[in-house]
Amino acid sequence: ELKQGSKRIHDGDLAEGGGEDGVCVQVLAANSWRNMRQLQKALRLTIQYSNTRCYITSPYFLPPLSLLRAMTSAAKRGVDVRVITSGDLCDVPGAQNASRYIYSKLLTNGVRVYEYQAATLHTKAVCIDAVYSFLGSFNFDRWSYSRNLEVGVGVLNTAVSQNVEKQFLDNLRNSVEITQDDI
Repeated sequence: ELKQGSKRIHDGDLAEGGGEDGVCVQVLAANSWRNMRQLQKALRLTIQYSNTRCYITSPYFLPPLSLLRAMTSAAKRGVDVRVITSGDLCDVPGAQNASRYIYSKLLTNGVRVYEYQAATLHTKAVCIDAVYSFLGSFNFDRWSYSRNLEVGVGVLNTAVSQNVEKQFLDNLRNSVEITQDDI
């Protein structure tokens, strides 16, 4: 629960900023103990209904089936779906190999996958169509999806989302694209 001026904002509520370039922010949570799944649903739907591009950064990348389907169906519709995940400097032993297990399915369906090489990756961000962005603690893995307590913010604003997208594109310069030949 956050405060916006004198108004309390509860999990899942929208908080709109004022001015010409208003920002719509939604605080999202995932808590399996309380059966709260706003975060997972928001990510799945925004990816599923993306129109032009979907950029995902997650250090631990082994998405559950619903997110995997959302990504591959978007790519099949012609959406530019790209993922940056941990490379050789991954701080969790085995996580990189687990991620590589699904690369073939992603690549076959048109999702482009990159491994970040410059440092240990901890960014968890999604940018959809340079209009919507998500930042938070959520990894694209089964533990974040079904077990961990996670929180994030969804932001509906072009300026904010363009900044998130710019950071993603900057991170691509320090990443290696994975091809079918690599796996």
